[in-house]
Amino acid sequence: MLPGRMNSAFPGHHGYVQDRIVWGQKLRRQILRSQILQGQDSRAHESGRPNTRNARYFGNSRHLKLLFFKKKVGKLTGWISYTLSRTELKLDGVNNGNWYPARQDRTHDISLVGIYQAGKKWTLSATWVYYTGNAVTFPSGKYQVDGQTAFYYTERNAYRMPAYHRMDVAATLQGKKTKKFESSWTFSVYNLYGRENAYSIVFQNDPNDPEKTQALQYALFRFIPSVTYNFKF
Repeated sequence: MLPGRMNSAFPGHHGYVQDRIVWGQKLRRQILRSQILQGQDSRAHESGRPNTRNARYFGNSRHLKLLFFKKKVGKLTGWISYTLSRTELKLDGVNNGNWYPARQDRTHDISLVGIYQAGKKWTLSATWVYYTGNAVTFPSGKYQVDGQTAFYYTERNAYRMPAYHRMDVAATLQGKKTKKFESSWTFSVYNLYGRENAYSIVFQNDPNDPEKTQALQYALFRFIPSVTYNFKF
């Protein structure tokens, strides 16, 4: 089996504004040829088509990343980054041989980070992230086979999971520091506002009306508080 090939290009540049704000942009283009597709993305639709695991595929990935980094001004440091991207795959026998979004394709990806030095011992931080939901293949219809419901799938990865976003906050208390030992306590909350980001969506017949279909969304976590103790010696 011949090895796959990949062509990549990463042009970019950055600049400064009054020695306080750093900005930059990076454009990434990748073209994949004859790669081996494994795992979930190599499975054909659940409609009786043969499994295409370990099949050869072609890929096309384009990313534009913009970064605005605010250097430390007083006690505050922070940055904003935004990525606009498109990742597509093409595989014989899947999606009628047409290009389709890769599962990990994310059109928009945004990150906001802020760090505040509140005194000699306390450091406060907050992070907010947002990105487009993963591309997924949802059923476009259903039919009955021997009294059992079978779902019908059309285009590959033509639908999207709901957008993902959350905010994490933390407060770090610096302990006593010597030449041989230093420590700190970190108090944090993951997903501060309790966003129930979708982990999976499953479809089933509506128990009140089998002619209709229910979409059930599942989430793993709402918010998670934690305490961490760190030390160095």
